[in-house]
Amino acid sequence: YKQVSPDAIDTSKRLYYSSVVEKGMSYKIAVTGSGSVPGGTALFVDTEMLAGGSGTKGTPNGEIMIISDTCTETEDLIRNIGSCTTGNDINNGVQLKYRFKVIDPNRVEANTGTSCTIIYTITEQ
Repeated sequence: YKQVSPDAIDTSKRLYYSSVVEKGMSYKIAVTGSGSVPGGTALFVDTEMLAGGSGTKGTPNGEIMIISDTCTETEDLIRNIGSCTTGNDINNGVQLKYRFKVIDPNRVEANTGTSCTIIYTITEQ
């Protein structure tokens, strides 16, 4: 018997972007996942705007489930992005907080053959 932490968290990644937006327009960043995760688990992402950069960097949408063993979602991660830059070093950008979580302990399956890809897309809102 080995106890598994209910949540595994990784905050080592950043998202950097720049945009030039026409007056009255805004952009959004959507996130989607593909691939697979073990049964009874899911991968989530949340964001935190860091201090650097300038302009209208947008509003985070809160924690989003990217992928589970039963579905994949495309969700807006950041909305209302205007003309801006987030900067491009470790103290700038948007900190990504990935959380791998057991969502149904009765369905957890050990599986070494799972992997997923996460795609971020910036588009007109």
